[in-house]
Amino acid sequence: MTGVTVRFFANLREAAGSKSVQVEAEDVGSMVEILIEKHPELGDEMLDEKGELKDTVKIMVDGRNIDFLEGLHTKIDKTKKVAVFPLIAGG
Repeated sequence: MTGVTVRFFANLREAAGSKSVQVEAEDVGSMVEILIEKHPELGDEMLDEKGELKDTVKIMVDGRNIDFLEGLHTKIDKTKKVAVFPLIAGG
């Protein structure tokens, strides 16, 4: 298991207190758990009342939405580029 750099955008960046952080995790699900352990403010932004990833939070691994990969079971390592961002609506 090796560290991956996770980049945050918009309000998630504010909650994490940084543009990016290093995380040691095997997959996206464990990455989310570790991120929330280290940055509790992310919990309110990323998880719903059931403790599941909000529909309004998107996680990309190498530019691909995890919804179209293996979801929270998507494997990650230091060679992967991970980005976490909220859906933003405007008009």
